[in-house]
Amino acid sequence: MDLVRMKISLVFLVLLAICTTGLDALEVYMNSNITANVGDKVELKCHFVLEGDDVITRINLQARASDDYENIAAFYPPSIIKDPYLNSAGQYLQNHVTLTNLINSENATSMLFNSIQSRDDKAYRCIVKYDSDDDHKTTASDPTMITVNSLVDPDCVAKGNDGDCKFYKCFEGQRQCGSDGILLGFGYNSCKRFGQFYSRFTKRGKAWIDCIKPCITKALVVKYNESLEAGQNCTELQTETFEAQETCYQDCGFCDVYLPNFKQIRKVVSIPDSASDDALKQVVKNEIECVSDLIGIDFIKD
Repeated sequence: MDLVRMKISLVFLVLLAICTTGLDALEVYMNSNITANVGDKVELKCHFVLEGDDVITRINLQARASDDYENIAAFYPPSIIKDPYLNSAGQYLQNHVTLTNLINSENATSMLFNSIQSRDDKAYRCIVKYDSDDDHKTTASDPTMITVNSLVDPDCVAKGNDGDCKFYKCFEGQRQCGSDGILLGFGYNSCKRFGQFYSRFTKRGKAWIDCIKPCITKALVVKYNESLEAGQNCTELQTETFEAQETCYQDCGFCDVYLPNFKQIRKVVSIPDSASDDALKQVVKNEIECVSDLIGIDFIKD
């Protein structure tokens, strides 16, 4: 009988230990899974529920890379005077996110994506280091998945196929080469200037403009459909844009219209931006090719 009571008592103690284990442990959780479009603002928050005398010493935000997670950002509580920062593995987010340290009133840290990109499509979790009962402990949240919708917008493709100047803006939203870059600084501005000077062109000059605008943007739709991430291949894109311009200028009959519309064309391409010199050189090259064809002499040597 005593043996039975001893066994019952032992089982009770084991069950009690199981039931009470973790009651004083710090709890950490994140947002629910998030679905966003490229360019959206998205905030990831690490929330905490403190128990007893738990003292947080550091919070790491991790992102999944291949088969494991790696630290991308570090945060600190108010008791530690230290700014949040991006780890070496999170440097790709420099100037693209805003980090906020632990705020006691919210018991949460935050990383705000100012303009989320396809590269941010992955799982994230929080790792919290804290002191409890004179012991150093670590706990992790369940992962949160950010799903970023495709970079290719059918409406943007339609604008490109129609020769709409707004195509350059939505392409810039994907590629983000900068306000002075090839898409906004040159492509969008020159497209708009053709519209502004349209009435000054001859009838054949206007037909030429109506031809080159969709010709160039259609060529760039191919690059848009590559769906590259922000900042990728902007230098190559500038070269490809000028190549498309050269081809479209000639295919649409540049040699037939450039003399009567010489001043207008020069005004359009003389945009005060980083690409204007290259644009003017491209036009001059087209002009030389026209003269070469006219008199039968090749002035341009490879």
